[in-house]
Amino acid sequence: MNLKSAPDEESQESLSETLRAIVHPVLSERLLSRAALTHLDAISARLPARLTSHFGYACRLGGAEARADLHLAVRRWPGGELVAEGRGMGLFEGLAWERLRAFCGLWSQSEEALADRVLHVWWEFDGEVSGAADPVPAVYLRPREDLLVPGADLGWWTEASRVLTGRVLSAPVIARVGRCLAALPPGAWVYQLAARGEPRPSSVRLRLRGFVPHQVPAYLEAVGWTGERAALQEALGRVSPLLDTLALELDVGEEVRPGVGLDCYVRPGPDHSSRLWRFLEALEGWGLCSAEQRAGLMAFPGVIHQGAAPEAWPGHLRGDAPFVPPGAVSAFVRRLHHVSLALRPGRLEASAALRVRHQWCSRTQLDALLFWERTEARRGPRPPRLART
Repeated sequence: MNLKSAPDEESQESLSETLRAIVHPVLSERLLSRAALTHLDAISARLPARLTSHFGYACRLGGAEARADLHLAVRRWPGGELVAEGRGMGLFEGLAWERLRAFCGLWSQSEEALADRVLHVWWEFDGEVSGAADPVPAVYLRPREDLLVPGADLGWWTEASRVLTGRVLSAPVIARVGRCLAALPPGAWVYQLAARGEPRPSSVRLRLRGFVPHQVPAYLEAVGWTGERAALQEALGRVSPLLDTLALELDVGEEVRPGVGLDCYVRPGPDHSSRLWRFLEALEGWGLCSAEQRAGLMAFPGVIHQGAAPEAWPGHLRGDAPFVPPGAVSAFVRRLHHVSLALRPGRLEASAALRVRHQWCSRTQLDALLFWERTEARRGPRPPRLART
Protein backbone atom coordinates (compact mmCIF):
# COMPACT_ATOMS: atom_id res chain seq x y z
CA MET A 1 0.00 0.00 0.00
CA ASN A 2 1.34 3.40 -0.96
CA LEU A 3 1.50 5.53 2.14
CA LYS A 4 0.69 8.67 0.24
CA SER A 5 -2.48 7.13 -1.16
CA ALA A 6 -4.04 6.62 2.29
CA PRO A 7 -7.52 8.18 2.59
CA ASP A 8 -7.69 11.63 4.13
CA GLU A 9 -9.82 10.41 7.03
CA GLU A 10 -7.18 7.81 7.95
CA SER A 11 -4.40 10.40 7.87
CA GLN A 12 -6.33 12.50 10.40
CA GLU A 13 -6.72 9.71 12.95
CA SER A 14 -4.60 10.13 16.06
CA LEU A 15 -2.87 7.59 18.25
CA SER A 16 -5.05 8.86 21.07
CA GLU A 17 -8.14 7.46 19.31
CA THR A 18 -6.49 4.04 19.10
CA LEU A 19 -5.48 4.06 22.75
CA ARG A 20 -8.97 5.09 23.85
CA ALA A 21 -10.57 2.24 21.93
CA ILE A 22 -8.04 -0.54 22.56
CA VAL A 23 -6.31 0.13 25.89
CA HIS A 24 -8.05 2.61 28.16
CA PRO A 25 -11.23 0.57 28.79
CA VAL A 26 -9.16 -2.20 30.44
CA LEU A 27 -6.51 -0.05 32.15
CA SER A 28 -7.02 0.28 35.88
CA GLU A 29 -6.92 3.76 37.42
CA ARG A 30 -4.63 2.22 40.03
CA LEU A 31 -2.04 1.92 37.23
CA LEU A 32 -2.73 5.18 35.43
CA SER A 33 -4.66 7.95 37.15
CA ARG A 34 -7.08 10.24 35.33
CA ALA A 35 -4.69 13.16 35.63
CA ALA A 36 -1.75 11.17 34.25
CA LEU A 37 -3.95 9.76 31.50
CA THR A 38 -5.04 13.26 30.49
CA HIS A 39 -1.41 14.38 30.23
CA LEU A 40 -0.36 11.44 28.05
CA ASP A 41 -3.54 11.63 26.00
CA ALA A 42 -2.65 15.19 25.04
CA ILE A 43 0.66 13.88 23.65
CA SER A 44 -0.84 10.92 21.77
CA ALA A 45 -3.52 13.20 20.29
CA ARG A 46 -0.73 14.96 18.37
CA LEU A 47 0.67 11.73 16.94
CA PRO A 48 -0.83 9.99 13.88
CA ALA A 49 -2.39 6.56 14.40
CA ARG A 50 -0.32 5.17 11.51
CA LEU A 51 2.89 5.95 13.38
CA THR A 52 2.72 2.65 15.31
CA SER A 53 0.77 -0.55 15.90
CA HIS A 54 2.85 -1.60 18.94
CA PHE A 55 2.58 0.53 22.06
CA GLY A 56 1.91 0.54 25.78
CA TYR A 57 2.58 2.07 29.15
CA ALA A 58 5.28 1.69 31.78
CA CYS A 59 3.25 1.97 34.98
CA ARG A 60 5.10 2.94 38.14
CA LEU A 61 4.18 0.71 41.04
CA GLY A 62 4.02 1.14 44.77
CA GLY A 63 3.38 4.87 45.05
CA ALA A 64 0.17 6.59 45.99
CA GLU A 65 0.08 8.44 42.65
CA ALA A 66 -0.61 6.22 39.63
CA ARG A 67 1.79 7.51 36.96
CA ALA A 68 3.09 6.00 33.75
CA ASP A 69 5.19 6.70 30.68
CA LEU A 70 3.89 6.24 27.15
CA HIS A 71 5.93 3.82 25.01
CA LEU A 72 5.63 3.08 21.29
CA ALA A 73 7.58 1.26 18.61
CA VAL A 74 8.20 3.06 15.32
CA ARG A 75 9.25 1.09 12.27
CA ARG A 76 11.05 2.46 9.24
CA TRP A 77 7.91 2.35 7.14
CA PRO A 78 5.52 4.01 7.50
CA GLY A 79 6.61 5.46 10.86
CA GLY A 80 10.09 6.67 9.95
CA GLU A 81 8.82 8.23 6.74
CA LEU A 82 5.97 9.98 8.56
CA VAL A 83 8.38 11.52 11.06
CA ALA A 84 10.94 12.51 8.42
CA GLU A 85 8.31 14.34 6.38
CA GLY A 86 6.51 15.75 9.42
CA ARG A 87 3.11 14.53 8.21
CA GLY A 88 0.49 14.27 10.91
CA MET A 89 2.98 14.99 13.70
CA GLY A 90 0.96 17.70 15.42
CA LEU A 91 3.43 20.47 14.58
CA PHE A 92 6.04 19.34 17.10
CA GLU A 93 8.82 21.90 17.11
CA GLY A 94 12.22 22.49 18.64
CA LEU A 95 15.80 21.39 18.08
CA ALA A 96 15.30 17.90 19.50
CA TRP A 97 12.43 17.24 17.06
CA GLU A 98 14.52 18.60 14.18
CA ARG A 99 17.22 16.08 15.08
CA LEU A 100 14.70 13.27 15.34
CA ARG A 101 13.31 14.14 11.91
CA ALA A 102 16.86 14.26 10.52
CA PHE A 103 17.57 10.79 11.91
CA CYS A 104 14.33 9.40 10.47
CA GLY A 105 15.16 11.01 7.14
CA LEU A 106 18.39 8.98 7.00
CA TRP A 107 16.78 5.84 8.40
CA SER A 108 13.83 5.83 5.99
CA GLN A 109 16.03 5.98 2.88
CA SER A 110 16.93 2.51 1.64
CA GLU A 111 20.31 3.64 0.32
CA GLU A 112 21.43 4.93 3.74
CA ALA A 113 23.48 2.68 6.05
CA LEU A 114 21.06 3.15 8.96
CA ALA A 115 18.21 1.58 6.99
CA ASP A 116 19.97 -1.77 7.07
CA ARG A 117 21.15 -1.54 10.66
CA VAL A 118 18.21 -0.24 12.72
CA LEU A 119 15.18 -2.56 12.86
CA HIS A 120 12.93 -0.16 14.75
CA VAL A 121 13.08 2.72 17.20
CA TRP A 122 11.35 2.80 20.57
CA TRP A 123 9.94 6.11 21.81
CA GLU A 124 9.33 6.78 25.51
CA PHE A 125 7.38 9.87 26.57
CA ASP A 126 7.82 10.78 30.22
CA GLY A 127 4.59 10.77 32.19
CA GLU A 128 5.74 13.67 34.34
CA VAL A 129 4.05 16.95 33.49
CA SER A 130 6.71 19.49 32.54
CA GLY A 131 6.77 23.04 31.31
CA ALA A 132 7.94 22.00 27.84
CA ALA A 133 5.49 22.93 25.11
CA ASP A 134 6.65 20.06 22.92
CA PRO A 135 7.61 16.98 24.94
CA VAL A 136 10.40 14.97 23.35
CA PRO A 137 10.63 11.19 23.67
CA ALA A 138 13.69 9.27 24.71
CA VAL A 139 14.65 7.33 21.58
CA TYR A 140 16.07 3.80 21.74
CA LEU A 141 17.39 2.03 18.65
CA ARG A 142 16.86 -1.68 18.08
CA PRO A 143 19.87 -2.80 16.00
CA ARG A 144 20.51 -6.01 14.13
CA GLU A 145 21.93 -8.50 16.61
CA ASP A 146 25.18 -8.97 14.70
CA LEU A 147 26.10 -5.28 14.94
CA LEU A 148 26.77 -5.06 18.68
CA VAL A 149 29.05 -7.96 19.44
CA PRO A 150 32.59 -7.98 20.91
CA GLY A 151 34.97 -6.17 18.57
CA ALA A 152 32.20 -4.71 16.38
CA ASP A 153 32.73 -1.45 14.50
CA LEU A 154 30.55 1.13 16.27
CA GLY A 155 30.93 3.82 13.63
CA TRP A 156 27.29 3.58 12.50
CA TRP A 157 26.13 3.99 16.10
CA THR A 158 28.33 6.99 16.86
CA GLU A 159 26.98 8.70 13.73
CA ALA A 160 23.38 7.90 14.69
CA SER A 161 23.94 9.28 18.19
CA ARG A 162 25.49 12.44 16.74
CA VAL A 163 22.43 13.03 14.55
CA LEU A 164 20.02 12.40 17.45
CA THR A 165 21.82 14.41 20.15
CA GLY A 166 24.08 16.83 18.28
CA ARG A 167 27.04 15.56 20.31
CA VAL A 168 29.84 13.18 19.46
CA LEU A 169 30.48 10.34 21.88
CA SER A 170 33.93 10.58 23.39
CA ALA A 171 36.59 7.91 22.94
CA PRO A 172 36.39 6.87 26.65
CA VAL A 173 32.61 6.35 26.38
CA ILE A 174 33.01 4.28 23.21
CA ALA A 175 35.72 2.25 24.90
CA ARG A 176 33.49 1.58 27.92
CA VAL A 177 30.65 0.47 25.63
CA GLY A 178 33.10 -1.87 23.92
CA ARG A 179 34.03 -3.29 27.31
CA CYS A 180 30.34 -3.91 28.05
CA LEU A 181 29.99 -5.81 24.78
CA ALA A 182 33.14 -7.85 25.34
CA ALA A 183 31.96 -8.99 28.78
CA LEU A 184 28.54 -10.28 27.67
CA PRO A 185 28.01 -13.88 28.85
CA PRO A 186 26.80 -16.56 26.41
CA GLY A 187 23.18 -15.99 25.47
CA ALA A 188 23.11 -12.29 26.38
CA TRP A 189 22.76 -9.62 23.70
CA VAL A 190 22.08 -5.92 23.13
CA TYR A 191 18.41 -5.32 22.54
CA GLN A 192 18.24 -1.53 22.51
CA LEU A 193 20.54 1.44 22.99
CA ALA A 194 20.08 5.16 23.26
CA ALA A 195 22.40 8.13 23.21
CA ARG A 196 22.19 10.57 26.10
CA GLY A 197 23.07 14.20 25.49
CA GLU A 198 22.36 17.23 27.62
CA PRO A 199 22.05 18.09 30.44
CA ARG A 200 24.57 15.47 31.57
CA PRO A 201 27.73 14.57 29.70
CA SER A 202 27.18 12.28 26.74
CA SER A 203 26.54 8.65 27.60
CA VAL A 204 24.86 5.54 26.23
CA ARG A 205 21.91 3.71 27.73
CA LEU A 206 22.21 -0.02 27.05
CA ARG A 207 19.42 -2.58 27.35
CA LEU A 208 20.83 -6.09 27.49
CA ARG A 209 18.70 -9.23 27.34
CA GLY A 210 19.27 -12.91 27.98
CA PHE A 211 20.81 -12.92 31.47
CA VAL A 212 20.29 -15.69 33.95
CA PRO A 213 20.10 -14.02 37.40
CA HIS A 214 23.33 -15.54 38.72
CA GLN A 215 25.29 -14.04 35.78
CA VAL A 216 24.51 -10.45 36.73
CA PRO A 217 27.00 -9.74 39.57
CA ALA A 218 30.03 -11.08 37.67
CA TYR A 219 29.04 -9.15 34.56
CA LEU A 220 28.65 -5.86 36.41
CA GLU A 221 31.98 -6.43 38.13
CA ALA A 222 33.63 -7.03 34.75
CA VAL A 223 32.32 -3.80 33.21
CA GLY A 224 33.28 -1.61 36.17
CA TRP A 225 29.82 -0.87 37.55
CA THR A 226 29.98 1.70 40.36
CA GLY A 227 26.73 0.85 42.18
CA GLU A 228 25.91 -0.70 45.55
CA ARG A 229 26.80 -4.39 45.39
CA ALA A 230 25.07 -5.33 48.64
CA ALA A 231 21.78 -3.82 47.45
CA LEU A 232 22.15 -5.62 44.12
CA GLN A 233 22.73 -8.97 45.83
CA GLU A 234 19.70 -8.42 48.04
CA ALA A 235 17.46 -7.61 45.04
CA LEU A 236 18.74 -10.59 43.05
CA GLY A 237 18.30 -12.86 46.05
CA ARG A 238 14.65 -11.89 46.23
CA VAL A 239 13.76 -12.26 42.55
CA SER A 240 15.98 -15.15 41.42
CA PRO A 241 13.77 -17.98 42.76
CA LEU A 242 10.77 -16.48 40.95
CA LEU A 243 12.23 -15.73 37.49
CA ASP A 244 13.70 -17.36 34.40
CA THR A 245 15.63 -14.50 32.80
CA LEU A 246 16.62 -10.90 33.40
CA ALA A 247 17.44 -7.96 31.20
CA LEU A 248 19.79 -5.21 32.35
CA GLU A 249 19.58 -1.49 31.72
CA LEU A 250 22.86 0.38 32.19
CA ASP A 251 23.87 4.02 31.82
CA VAL A 252 27.38 3.93 30.34
CA GLY A 253 29.60 7.00 30.32
CA GLU A 254 33.30 7.00 31.01
CA GLU A 255 32.26 4.59 33.75
CA VAL A 256 29.14 2.48 34.28
CA ARG A 257 26.97 4.65 36.49
CA PRO A 258 25.45 3.44 39.79
CA GLY A 259 21.83 3.04 38.71
CA VAL A 260 20.87 -0.27 37.13
CA GLY A 261 17.56 -1.62 35.86
CA LEU A 262 16.55 -5.26 36.22
CA ASP A 263 13.79 -6.25 33.80
CA CYS A 264 12.13 -9.38 35.17
CA TYR A 265 10.55 -11.97 32.84
CA VAL A 266 8.43 -15.01 33.62
CA ARG A 267 8.47 -17.33 30.63
CA PRO A 268 5.23 -18.92 29.41
CA GLY A 269 4.57 -22.49 30.43
CA PRO A 270 2.06 -24.73 32.22
CA ASP A 271 2.56 -22.96 35.54
CA HIS A 272 3.07 -19.45 34.18
CA SER A 273 -0.05 -17.98 35.75
CA SER A 274 0.73 -19.15 39.25
CA ARG A 275 4.40 -18.12 38.97
CA LEU A 276 3.47 -14.65 37.71
CA TRP A 277 0.98 -14.28 40.53
CA ARG A 278 3.61 -15.30 43.06
CA PHE A 279 6.05 -12.77 41.63
CA LEU A 280 3.56 -9.91 41.85
CA GLU A 281 2.54 -11.07 45.31
CA ALA A 282 6.20 -10.93 46.34
CA LEU A 283 6.45 -7.37 44.99
CA GLU A 284 3.49 -6.47 47.16
CA GLY A 285 5.18 -8.05 50.17
CA TRP A 286 8.30 -5.97 49.53
CA GLY A 287 6.22 -2.79 49.45
CA LEU A 288 6.83 -2.25 45.71
CA CYS A 289 3.27 -2.92 44.50
CA SER A 290 -0.21 -2.56 46.00
CA ALA A 291 -2.89 -5.26 45.99
CA GLU A 292 -5.02 -3.07 43.69
CA GLN A 293 -2.13 -2.64 41.25
CA ARG A 294 -1.48 -6.38 41.27
CA ALA A 295 -5.13 -7.01 40.40
CA GLY A 296 -4.97 -4.43 37.62
CA LEU A 297 -1.87 -6.04 36.11
CA MET A 298 -3.40 -9.51 36.14
CA ALA A 299 -6.60 -8.20 34.52
CA PHE A 300 -4.84 -6.38 31.68
CA PRO A 301 -3.90 -9.24 29.28
CA GLY A 302 -6.45 -10.03 26.60
CA VAL A 303 -7.42 -9.67 22.95
CA ILE A 304 -9.78 -7.42 21.03
CA HIS A 305 -10.65 -7.77 17.34
CA GLN A 306 -12.24 -5.43 14.83
CA GLY A 307 -15.68 -6.98 15.18
CA ALA A 308 -15.78 -6.01 18.84
CA ALA A 309 -15.22 -2.28 18.15
CA PRO A 310 -15.96 -1.67 14.45
CA GLU A 311 -16.72 2.04 14.71
CA ALA A 312 -13.65 2.91 16.81
CA TRP A 313 -11.17 0.65 14.97
CA PRO A 314 -8.12 2.41 13.43
CA GLY A 315 -8.82 3.04 9.76
CA HIS A 316 -5.42 1.85 8.53
CA LEU A 317 -5.86 -1.51 10.30
CA ARG A 318 -9.36 -2.43 9.12
CA GLY A 319 -9.91 -5.74 7.39
CA ASP A 320 -11.04 -4.15 4.13
CA ALA A 321 -7.71 -2.37 3.52
CA PRO A 322 -6.25 -3.27 0.08
CA PHE A 323 -3.04 -4.85 1.41
CA VAL A 324 -4.76 -7.29 3.80
CA PRO A 325 -4.64 -11.02 2.92
CA PRO A 326 -8.07 -12.50 2.16
CA GLY A 327 -9.82 -13.69 5.30
CA ALA A 328 -7.42 -11.95 7.70
CA VAL A 329 -8.87 -10.48 10.90
CA SER A 330 -7.49 -7.37 12.55
CA ALA A 331 -6.76 -7.84 16.27
CA PHE A 332 -4.78 -6.33 19.14
CA VAL A 333 -3.23 -8.49 21.86
CA ARG A 334 -2.56 -7.02 25.31
CA ARG A 335 -0.06 -8.47 27.76
CA LEU A 336 2.09 -7.80 30.78
CA HIS A 337 5.50 -7.84 29.14
CA HIS A 338 7.79 -7.58 32.18
CA VAL A 339 8.31 -5.88 35.51
CA SER A 340 11.29 -3.53 35.92
CA LEU A 341 13.15 -3.05 39.18
CA ALA A 342 15.23 0.14 39.20
CA LEU A 343 18.10 -0.01 41.69
CA ARG A 344 19.04 3.56 42.59
CA PRO A 345 21.40 4.75 45.31
CA GLY A 346 19.51 4.08 48.54
CA ARG A 347 16.23 2.88 47.04
CA LEU A 348 14.49 0.26 44.88
CA GLU A 349 11.58 1.14 42.56
CA ALA A 350 9.28 -0.99 40.42
CA SER A 351 7.31 -0.47 37.22
CA ALA A 352 5.28 -2.74 34.94
CA ALA A 353 5.55 -2.74 31.15
CA LEU A 354 2.12 -3.20 29.57
CA ARG A 355 2.30 -3.90 25.85
CA VAL A 356 -0.30 -3.93 23.08
CA ARG A 357 0.52 -5.23 19.61
CA HIS A 358 -1.50 -5.52 16.42
CA GLN A 359 -1.74 -8.83 14.56
CA TRP A 360 -3.38 -9.94 11.33
CA CYS A 361 -4.92 -13.30 12.16
CA SER A 362 -6.68 -16.05 10.30
CA ARG A 363 -10.03 -17.04 11.75
CA THR A 364 -8.40 -20.10 13.30
CA GLN A 365 -5.71 -17.98 14.89
CA LEU A 366 -8.28 -15.54 16.25
CA ASP A 367 -10.23 -18.43 17.77
CA ALA A 368 -7.01 -19.56 19.48
CA LEU A 369 -6.46 -16.07 20.89
CA LEU A 370 -10.03 -15.82 22.12
CA PHE A 371 -9.74 -19.25 23.74
CA TRP A 372 -6.53 -18.07 25.44
CA GLU A 373 -8.34 -15.01 26.74
CA ARG A 374 -11.26 -17.01 28.11
CA THR A 375 -9.13 -19.60 29.86
CA GLU A 376 -5.86 -17.92 30.79
CA ALA A 377 -5.54 -14.22 30.00
CA ARG A 378 -7.03 -12.93 33.21
CA ARG A 379 -4.49 -14.98 35.10
CA GLY A 380 -1.55 -13.59 33.20
CA PRO A 381 0.23 -15.82 30.60
CA ARG A 382 1.33 -14.66 27.21
CA PRO A 383 -0.83 -15.42 24.16
CA PRO A 384 0.14 -18.28 21.85
CA ARG A 385 2.70 -17.48 19.19
CA LEU A 386 1.05 -17.08 15.79
CA ALA A 387 2.59 -17.56 12.39
CA ARG A 388 2.73 -14.45 10.26
CA THR A 389 -0.05 -14.20 7.73
